Amino acid sequence: MTPRLSRRVALETRHVVADGGGGESATWVRKGTLWASFRPSSGREGLIGEQIASRVSHRVRVRGAPIGSPRRPQAAERLRMGTRIFDILAVTEDDDQGAYFLLWVVEGSLS
Repeated sequence: MTPRLSRRVALETRHVVADGGGGESATWVRKGTLWASFRPSSGREGLIGEQIASRVSHRVRVRGAPIGSPRRPQAAERLRMGTRIFDILAVTEDDDQGAYFLLWVVEGSLS
């Protein structure tokens, strides 16, 4: 059965540059656009200071891409869907042919 990839997401990678004062500054740079399907897998909430924060994990399926392709997601990158951010924790092939990847992502934060 072919997965229904119905959500358009941006794949972003972290780009670090020297700030000229001996430190560095990080920004997120768009690598490309992917079509994906999302499936929530777990969630929790807790307090950060005096605010309640939530963290939801998802399994995300996207099309496979060859090694070196900017469309190939990697751990430590992220997906953006509008204002929602999903940090990629792990990537694995979802089938024997590598036609699809399964991404383990988290949305939100609990520091």
